[in-house]
Formats: sequence, C-alpha cells, structure tokens
Amino acid sequence: MQHFPFITSIGMLAATALAFSQRASQWLQFDRSAISRGQVWRLLTCHFTHWSPAHAFWSILAFLILAAICEAQNRRRTAIVIVGSAIAISLAIFVFRPSLLFYRGLSGVDSALYALAAIHLLRANTDWLMRMAVVGGLLGFAGKIFYEAHTGQLLFADSGGGLVPLPAAHAVGFAIGIFGGKYG
Repeated sequence: MQHFPFITSIGMLAATALAFSQRASQWLQFDRSAISRGQVWRLLTCHFTHWSPAHAFWSILAFLILAAICEAQNRRRTAIVIVGSAIAISLAIFVFRPSLLFYRGLSGVDSALYALAAIHLLRANTDWLMRMAVVGGLLGFAGKIFYEAHTGQLLFADSGGGLVPLPAAHAVGFAIGIFGGKYG
C-alpha cells in the first residue's frame, strides 16, 4: 500500500464528485465575500470545484496523470505542491484580482504539477536530449501562459462556454511547482 497514490486518488475523487454537485461546488468555490467573512477553506477547496462536468473533465484527467507521476516520485513533495499552489493561487486572486468574485478550477494546480513533474525529470536524467526536451516543455508552457495573458483567449480549451482565462492562476501554480521541485 506504500505505493498506492492516495493523494492523487483523494484529489481526483473530490473533484469528480463535485463536478456533479453544483450545490456543493457553490459552498466550496472561491467566493470573495464569503472568504472575507471568514470562510477561508474556500481558498483551498475552490480548485476542486468546476462550473460543469465538461469544465471538470480535462482538469481532472490532467490532475490524475500529473499527480500520479509526481506522487510516485515523492508523495510529501506532491502534497506540499498541491496545497501550496492552491493556497498561493487563491491568495493571488484575492489580492490582485479584486473584481473577480467567484473562481473554480483545477488548472492552476495542474500547472504546478506539470512543473513539478518536469523538475523531477530534470533531476533524474543526465541524458542531454531528455533534459532539452523537458526544458522545451517548460518554455512551451511559459509561452502558453504568455499567449493567454496577452490575448485573453485560452490556448487549449474553448472559452465559448463562459470560461474566462486566468493565466495568473497558471503562472502562480507553475512557479510553485518549479520552486517545490527545486527546493522541496
């Protein structure tokens, strides 16, 4: 049981269950006024809520794959990056996006896990070709964030369903993942 991905499983099950319960999602989403009144758990739980099952699908799939990869390498570091990125993203939204009243989504945490997985690969490989591919992936992800920040459009998802790109969430998550992989 030592190798069973507990963290991955708990996160995936929570996000999947919430994808089908709008009532629970409303109670756990980032809600600026509720957080201001002391409901601070929303800073963490909002990432496991989504606007619809369709919104949740790709985020949960990415979480499942990336968290499992990271957890297999280092369970403690994975847990710290998930919780740390979730809180850092929420605090960044709270402080720097005062007009954003509600937020839901796992993609910022997924960004942290992507960076953490990449750092694991860099640390574990001495093959220069593999290292260059990983660095290329990190630079490509940074380019995706830059594109979304400057165009206001999602690169890999359809924003026609009312989703508003929040590249800052991806950037904060990405930074936490790199930091956690390098120094965690």
